[in-house]
Amino acid sequence: MFDKLDDILIHYEELMLELGNPSVTEDQNRFRRLMKEQADLAPLVETYTEYKKAKTAVEDSLAILDEENDEEMRELAKEELSDAKKQIEALEQELKITRDYLKIMQKRYPGCFYFETSMEPEVLSCCIPKLTLQPLVENSIIHGLQLFTSDRAGLITITGYTEDSLICLKITDNVSGMDDETVARLNSQIFSEERSSFGIHSIKKRLKLYFAVADIVVTSKIAEGTVITIRISRQQENPDRKD
Repeated sequence: MFDKLDDILIHYEELMLELGNPSVTEDQNRFRRLMKEQADLAPLVETYTEYKKAKTAVEDSLAILDEENDEEMRELAKEELSDAKKQIEALEQELKITRDYLKIMQKRYPGCFYFETSMEPEVLSCCIPKLTLQPLVENSIIHGLQLFTSDRAGLITITGYTEDSLICLKITDNVSGMDDETVARLNSQIFSEERSSFGIHSIKKRLKLYFAVADIVVTSKIAEGTVITIRISRQQENPDRKD
């Protein structure tokens, strides 16, 4: 699921190299165009780079805790794990990153899809791990681009609301949808945290680091579209807890 983000990261690095080329700076129109593209990509690249660093730090610290017997090393790993787990941000900022990504994709594929967001004010202040929503939105775009046209534009909707003691986030699209068997298999993989092509299992695993309740459910109908619903507890668990 992160392949597209990796491609954007590579493209961003190529842009930076191109901007450093003297022949580019001599062509002001080309230089301005590249600078604009670089500025559009910068927020997404920065967030993804931070996420990759935090993910690596968490994995390294967990590996040390599993394998290391030296108590001093274990304490150091716990501290590093705690710091890495604090790479969490308000949903409002996560939503901004997702919007930035969608705007970039709209420029690349003009007229192919549109998006809407609707969030209850209380939901915007909750905290979730970085890059929770964006990969799910990206998945909708990837599966829809071959179907979306100017005559049949796609619509991706992100909504957030409270439900009893839970925060609910929904990503809805009007792509082709999936049959019942595929949906059942996908939900089974999410429940068992089995690796799947959609990569949702990794998002759920990260959510479980922070929340007592962390659930993801997929519903879909052929020719209608797909809904991915995330439910998390309102109260974030202590990031310093022992896993």
